[in-house]
Amino acid sequence: MLNWNKLASRSENNLIKQEIKNDQSIAQRSWLKYQFNHCEGNYALSETEHFMLLSGESEKYINVFKQFLESALTRILKSLNGLAVVPEESKFLIIILKDIDDYYDYVSQFYPEDGEFGLSSGVFINDEQPHLVFYSQELDFAEPIAMHELAHACLSHLDIPVWLNEGLAVLMEQVHCNIPFMLDEQVMFRHKQYWTADKLDAFFSGDSFLFADEGQELSYHLACLIVRNISSDLSTFVSFANHAHFKDSGESASKQYLGFSVMQYVYSIVNK
Repeated sequence: MLNWNKLASRSENNLIKQEIKNDQSIAQRSWLKYQFNHCEGNYALSETEHFMLLSGESEKYINVFKQFLESALTRILKSLNGLAVVPEESKFLIIILKDIDDYYDYVSQFYPEDGEFGLSSGVFINDEQPHLVFYSQELDFAEPIAMHELAHACLSHLDIPVWLNEGLAVLMEQVHCNIPFMLDEQVMFRHKQYWTADKLDAFFSGDSFLFADEGQELSYHLACLIVRNISSDLSTFVSFANHAHFKDSGESASKQYLGFSVMQYVYSIVNK
């Protein structure tokens, strides 16, 4: 026999969730329109099931890019099953600025005033209104960047260390955008020449990913190398990643779930 009270309660909960989602969509749309009012050029809003985009790109470009985004999300959720999630009551917000100067003007507000930082082509900004930001590029260049930053967005509910976050994002970029992972004697020589104890401390804290020297490039490569090497047993890796914390760079979780110290493992890779 049907439990009508339970069914009515379930329907009411679904209606409440839909109202929350509608309210959140209105808020997100208003926020993007506010950004639109502060952007020079012909920017317009566009939406899919999971995305809201603010862009000055052509209709053809946006239609192709929207299809890619939905496909990229599906692939990330499948590849990172047990880690990646989609927010229930909101969409992913994306801003595509018209050029690199506008991009750096925009993202500079999220960096400290003092210091020198490495270059970037896109960023996931995890603030009160999380959003992805890129600058206008050909689709062949834009798609890997979007894949990378979308992976960050799908992992943003986790307090994982930067090296793990970046390693997973680079891996998604490589696997799903057909970008080869380069590992040869020359690359390993560069790692062994570069990584001192102090620089490895910066790697584990996440600071080296913002370095203005070759340390930024090597940080992304090393992070991906680690993730590739420790994820052969996927279920064990997922358990580790769900418990890894940025406060200790994932060290205690690695000992508990992987059976070894991730820090000592990285030291062994670069022979330090």
